[in-house]
Amino acid sequence: MTIGESLQAPLRQAGEPEAAIAAQVRDMLVEVGLDASFLPRLPEQCSGGQLQRIVIARALLLRPTFLVCDEPTSALDASIRAQILNRLTTLRYRFNLTILMISHDLRACGRCGADHRRSSLAAGLAGRLPVSPALPDRRGALLQRGTGRNGCGPGA
Repeated sequence: MTIGESLQAPLRQAGEPEAAIAAQVRDMLVEVGLDASFLPRLPEQCSGGQLQRIVIARALLLRPTFLVCDEPTSALDASIRAQILNRLTTLRYRFNLTILMISHDLRACGRCGADHRRSSLAAGLAGRLPVSPALPDRRGALLQRGTGRNGCGPGA
């Protein structure tokens, strides 16, 4: 399945008029920083960062108000990770989205919650979560670290 076919599928499933689908797909690719040259490509012809942008575009095509991103940057290098996080921030405001970011990387989060064995232990800004005696020492140390980037960490 090509990237274009994959992007068109949710719109077709939702009953969007066929005449409008191509334009919506092209417009959404532009929103995520890509162009129509990706439509005939196969996924294996794209880099990891390009694929992340494509799946973000696919998720946003039906204009949700709530988006769950599970480890959206875990397999990306630092520069591409920053680009994806910046793009998600831009899209959050542009589409009035609430984004739930699930990540082991606090740089990917603004407000965070900590859990241990499926029990919620703390919530707050990344890098400012209280250290709980119930948290393993390593996790407590991790929660105290923050980068100050992307709305995270001290000074956020």
